Amino acid sequence: MGMSNSGRGLAVTTLRSQFLLCGLLGVIWSYTALPSFRLTLPAHNIASRIIAGERFKPEVLPQMLSQMEAAPRPDIMQSEYYRAYAVVGQYTSEVAAQDNSSGLDRELSGAESRLRAALSVTPSDAFLWLLLYSVETARNGFDPAYVGLVEKSYIAGPHEGLRFGAIGWRWRYLRC
Repeated sequence: MGMSNSGRGLAVTTLRSQFLLCGLLGVIWSYTALPSFRLTLPAHNIASRIIAGERFKPEVLPQMLSQMEAAPRPDIMQSEYYRAYAVVGQYTSEVAAQDNSSGLDRELSGAESRLRAALSVTPSDAFLWLLLYSVETARNGFDPAYVGLVEKSYIAGPHEGLRFGAIGWRWRYLRC
């Protein structure tokens, strides 16, 4: 009528081994993913503060950018890290432009490559498309070919300009 003792013992053993396997997979996932979270959190916080319009001492963000570049890359990288890396790099090039730094072209080139890398991971980020437009126009001057970048930004987020305008983003390079 019921399960025999050997059948019940087999079911319990199978259930225990499944729990053990799930626990082991959880430990492996944590070991793999935790470095990504640890790396992304400070970068995300700085990028959020930049987007909100907060000012930083001139030496702080280049130092943060160099720390981000020197940090070992984990096996799994969050797309938010690439976004933060691009935003910090773009702001660093903006500061270099204000200072009329001799390495401005190098900074803008680096900002462009970081933005393109971030867009390869999250092509639906309207803000990154707009930043790429601003870097391209700052680097090469206005070119009608760059208007396509603004179009991609608008397609990805037609109302993003309202949100970023409301939080006080500085549109220094946006020259139409």
